[in-house]
Amino acid sequence: MVLVVSITPVMYSDISGYAPEWLKGAGRIITGAIAITAGAIVLIGGAPIAMLVIAGTTLTAGVLTLNNGIADVSGSLTGYNYMRDGVFGGNTTAYNWYSGVAEGVAIVGTMICGNYAAKNYRMQGGVPGTEGKMTLEKGMQLDRYGSPYGRYLTNPGTPASQLALPSSNNLRLTSYVVNKPFTVSTAVIEGGGGFQYFTWRSVSNLVQRGYLIIP
Repeated sequence: MVLVVSITPVMYSDISGYAPEWLKGAGRIITGAIAITAGAIVLIGGAPIAMLVIAGTTLTAGVLTLNNGIADVSGSLTGYNYMRDGVFGGNTTAYNWYSGVAEGVAIVGTMICGNYAAKNYRMQGGVPGTEGKMTLEKGMQLDRYGSPYGRYLTNPGTPASQLALPSSNNLRLTSYVVNKPFTVSTAVIEGGGGFQYFTWRSVSNLVQRGYLIIP
């Protein structure tokens, strides 16, 4: 007799075959946090009324999505989702609709706010009169000091002493090549005199999206 045992680890999928509640919740926490940041950047930076409305909606959707994510993670650990089981009285269909709409608005709003910021805001910390915008074309080489989660890049060969680097920067140098054109803010940095690019997305995110590659 052959005994066949099928094991589905909770960390990969639940009994229905879908992603477990905690994993869905973790994704919503990240989505919500990013939407809050994107909305806040536009609200603080200033924009036309229509764009401010979008930014406010994005921030609100981000807060709701972040809260739903926390509720999902909490529910997966305790069996009680305070949003689904409390606010919605156990109505899973209604909660899924509400949380899905909030998450969708957060995602779309983040894209709109991110694109607006990339096209309209200039990099801070630059020498007055040197700030600008430019499109980095495919094949252009760039350097970055530190982790890939920051948003600043510079030209190859620029020494760290010429850049505005925090004391916590480990000065690890990584080279990148532009794979798809994208727009950045530019400026000569006060105090150092080096030329930097500000991407509005983390370098890691640009690599994931195929805009940058590591040669």
